[in-house]
Amino acid sequence: MFINDLIKKENLKIEDMIYELRGKQVLVARDLTELYHIETMCFIILVIVMV
Repeated sequence: MFINDLIKKENLKIEDMIYELRGKQVLVARDLTELYHIETMCFIILVIVMV
């Protein structure tokens, strides 16, 4: 399943989740976890492992 399928399925608008911070467009971890249906702590650990 792709993220676009999740967005359409849940009727979520990713545009509403994008914030501007110091001139950059960002998504907060909480919103990303909603998109991927995972816990926030799991997401943070995945990011740390990938970096």
